[in-house]
Amino acid sequence: MKPVNMLTKGITAIAVLALYSCLEDGFDLNNQDQTIAIGGDSLVIPLGSTTKLKLSDFTSKIGDYLITSQDSSYYFEFNQSFESKGDFPEFTQEQRTMASMEQYVPIELSLPNPGILPGAPVITIPELSFPIDRQAVLEIELDDEVTEYISSLDSMILENDALLCCEVDMSKLPSVDADPLLNLTIKFPERYIFNDNRIVDNTLVLNNIQIQQGVKFILTPGIKMRGLRFDKETISEHLVIKDTVDISLSINYTDAQVGYETANNLSVDGDITVGVTNIILKELYGVIKYSTDSPQTSEITIEDMPNEIRNQLNILDVSPIMDLEYTSNISVPIRTDMKLIPYSNYEELSQRTVDFTMDLPAADRNLDETTSYIHIGPAPSATANINVVKDLSPLLKTIPDMIKLEYTMSTIENEQHYLDLSKSVTANIDCSVKVPLSFGPELYINYTDTMEIEDMDSKIMEILQDNRLHLIMDFNTTLPFELKLELTLLDQDGVPANRINIPAQTIKAGKRDQESKTHLDIEISDSEKSVESLSGLVYSLTVTAPEGNACIYTDSYLQAKMSFMAQGGIIINLDDYEN
Repeated sequence: MKPVNMLTKGITAIAVLALYSCLEDGFDLNNQDQTIAIGGDSLVIPLGSTTKLKLSDFTSKIGDYLITSQDSSYYFEFNQSFESKGDFPEFTQEQRTMASMEQYVPIELSLPNPGILPGAPVITIPELSFPIDRQAVLEIELDDEVTEYISSLDSMILENDALLCCEVDMSKLPSVDADPLLNLTIKFPERYIFNDNRIVDNTLVLNNIQIQQGVKFILTPGIKMRGLRFDKETISEHLVIKDTVDISLSINYTDAQVGYETANNLSVDGDITVGVTNIILKELYGVIKYSTDSPQTSEITIEDMPNEIRNQLNILDVSPIMDLEYTSNISVPIRTDMKLIPYSNYEELSQRTVDFTMDLPAADRNLDETTSYIHIGPAPSATANINVVKDLSPLLKTIPDMIKLEYTMSTIENEQHYLDLSKSVTANIDCSVKVPLSFGPELYINYTDTMEIEDMDSKIMEILQDNRLHLIMDFNTTLPFELKLELTLLDQDGVPANRINIPAQTIKAGKRDQESKTHLDIEISDSEKSVESLSGLVYSLTVTAPEGNACIYTDSYLQAKMSFMAQGGIIINLDDYEN
């Protein structure tokens, strides 16, 4: 993977610079470039230090992708935020307004002739009652655009201002010398849920209500309706709710004085109107069905990555990690089929596609929104609400230009859930892809450069003429891999001094908690004294793969100390050497 390559080249450069930085005091380096850039302008490593060189000293210009975790390990991180609701429906108030029909129940009743003879005086009847039993059919209709998302219903909750109304309009009452009193009982089906203390056991009972002929009795205020219950009723298409309401009504008179004409025509007629107004659906509880017609997409773009990094083969032996922060007020659990597709130069790398399914929880209906933390990777995370165990490494065999996220959302059926139709639907995902920097068995990095040396000091020449020159090098490192060091001296013509052979050397790997020490004593000889001066030194440092995976940390370092030693006790430490 490209980011790893960039770091390893930086590590190699650090090692080489540490090896040769102490030459600065011994030679004229005016023409030597004091910095070496790795990966374009992404990482700049200073020259001329023999102190402990930590990786954290050289990461300030690597860009926004490189981060460190709490344990100081390195990650590359790519972030993206996007709306994830797909085309989850948002219902308008017009769609949630349920149509209803007012039911008119005609009333007509006559009493039998009491047998009063013509010319008889007016008589008083202590109790005169006209009892009537009728039924009304309440009909409520739900919008088809809401119905299509319901498989079965358990209950409906209405907005708070839904009212069930009742009117009694008596167009004809008997002409008796007494005030009429109305007794009214309405028995509603058990499915109706009320928020009204006048309703007991779904029954409204009103006694001794005084009424007048030709004047409507209007139930004031209307009965507050909270909702309707269902018994997991299957919804196929159009939903029309028809319920029978039992009505018992009586017109009563006390001590009614009845004459001959009235006694022979004791009757009442009129009608009762029963209906529901302001029926606006707020919530559904049942099996909610929903799925997007086509996958929704979002993109994570990876910009400004140097080409020499982007095009390298992946040298990771670990899986990237994807962390999602899902914020939603959708009160239904959502199943998401997600497909991750890397792209390079606008071409889909289909053979490296990764797909998985995850279940997003329903939002808490008592909160404006609920946030869930989702972790996708080779191992679960203790801090995530949802863990998806998945190897994401195919995505990043080389760093792509873009990762496209395709996701198809659907509800989890066969379970009862609330769906709040009154809310404006929001659902967002913040996506973070983190790549642990760990070196595996495919690791191979070679770094070669030349250091020019001008005006070799005469004291050095005297040492060379003794035919034995020892290059003493001490390395302390916590880098987790071995370094192979190869040196070639250049003569004054700038070509390799073949008569001076320096064998390849190995710098031992260290561990984060265990520093490795390597001492090198290299004898340099020129038996024919053909080299009068040196013009340069070619150094090659190769990083070889560790036995297992090896993580790089911000506090990993390499420190080098170097000196020349001539046999006979002449030792020159370049830290102290002056021209």
